[in-house]
Amino acid sequence: MSLPIVVHQLIKTKASFISRHLTPDKLAKISTLLPFSFNKKLIEITLNTILKEQIIDNCFDFLTNKIVLINIKDADLNIGLSFSHKKLVCLYFSQLKQIADAELSINTPDAICLMLQEKDPDTLFFQRKLSINGDTELAHQLKNTIDAFDPETMPKLLKLLLGKQVNT
Repeated sequence: MSLPIVVHQLIKTKASFISRHLTPDKLAKISTLLPFSFNKKLIEITLNTILKEQIIDNCFDFLTNKIVLINIKDADLNIGLSFSHKKLVCLYFSQLKQIADAELSINTPDAICLMLQEKDPDTLFFQRKLSINGDTELAHQLKNTIDAFDPETMPKLLKLLLGKQVNT
């Protein structure tokens, strides 16, 4: 068996194990125990990498001097995002809601399906699985920008982990 096949099998096995044992609520509890600086860096590197094309095309300029709260309801997790100096910035990561200009609330499986473009954000909105509060224009701009995201730009390991999380 070749090395790439062995590595691929190892990744699949670990992804399956991780997704089975790290439910959204457990992952949120673990992640909020980690230092904010670690979570901030992880979120910023991930988002700025996978959304690089949209950032280059100035698609997130509307977030400059604004804060959008992403509330992952089933994980009881709140992530505050903004845009500064051509980068998405994580302002907070906690189980406490904080002040924001707009809020998007969604459960983990629906958020993953949204990122993988397996579900349409408008459908989730009308099914009341995605709720928007505060500055609705700002929230809709973010929703539409996420909808234009190409999941093929996402690292394969991340797609595999996300896909396993939805299918468990």
